[in-house]
Amino acid sequence: MFALFKRSAPIDEFSIDWMFSTFAWALENFDAKYFQYETELILPEERFFPGSFDSANAMAKGIFESVKTHAGLQHWPFEFVEPERFLPQPVALQQQLVPGKRGGSAQVTAYNAEYQPLTLSYQPQQINKPDALASSYAHLLAQHQLFQSQLSVPGGEAYTAQATEIIAVMMGFGLLMANTAYTFKGGCGSCYNAAENRQATLSENHSIYALAMFCALKGVDNKLVLQQLKKHLRPVYKRSYRDIQSREQQLDKLKALLPLA
Repeated sequence: MFALFKRSAPIDEFSIDWMFSTFAWALENFDAKYFQYETELILPEERFFPGSFDSANAMAKGIFESVKTHAGLQHWPFEFVEPERFLPQPVALQQQLVPGKRGGSAQVTAYNAEYQPLTLSYQPQQINKPDALASSYAHLLAQHQLFQSQLSVPGGEAYTAQATEIIAVMMGFGLLMANTAYTFKGGCGSCYNAAENRQATLSENHSIYALAMFCALKGVDNKLVLQQLKKHLRPVYKRSYRDIQSREQQLDKLKALLPLA
C-alpha cells in the first residue's frame, strides 16, 4: 500500500540503467584515481574561474584555460583560436596522448613530425553566458578525450553525445551543465538567440540525475548544490538524489570502482 506514495524517479528506468553503466564505463576508462582524489564540483565562482579580462576573446580564452585545468587535460596540445580566424578541420589521432589519464599522469610524450594541434574556438554570442561557455568547453574536451581513446560508448554510437556529456559531468561540470541544459525562449522570438546557449543532448532531468550521481559518489554536500542550482531544478535534484541512494546495489558497484585510499 505504501508503494502508492513512493515518489517516482525523474527519468525512466532505461535511462537510469544506461547512466549507471556509463558512469561505470567512464570510471574504468578515464582515470578513476583522478576522479576520486582531484575532481571537484565546479561552481560559477571566482575561485574556479579567476582573472579579469580586457576583451571578449581574452575572457573566452581565460575560461577555457580554467576548464582545461579543472578537467585535468592541461597537458593536452589544445590550441585556442579566435572565432574570426577559426577554420574547422578534421581531428587527428594523437599517438603521444594518454587519453585514459588526467592530471600529471596525462603528460604528453614527444611530438612527432606529423603533430597537429587540437584546435578549438567558441561561439562569440556565448560570451554573455559564461556558464554556457564553460559547459560547452567541458563537453568539447570530453569529446576530444573520447575520440583519442577510440572507445565505444555504452549503448553504441547513437549515444556518443550523451556519453560525452556524462564524461563532462564526471570532470566536475555537472552543475554548470544542468543549469544550462535548457534556456527558456520567452514570449518574444526576437529576444532569443540560440547561439548564446549550450547545445545540450541530455535533458534537464537527465543532466540533474547525472549531477546527483556525481555528488553521491563524491560525497558533495547537497546544500552546496541546491544553493547554486536554478530554483526550478532543485526539487528534481532532491528526487534524483533520493532515487540514487535507494539503488544501493547499483551505487555500491560504482563505488567499488573507486580506488582505495
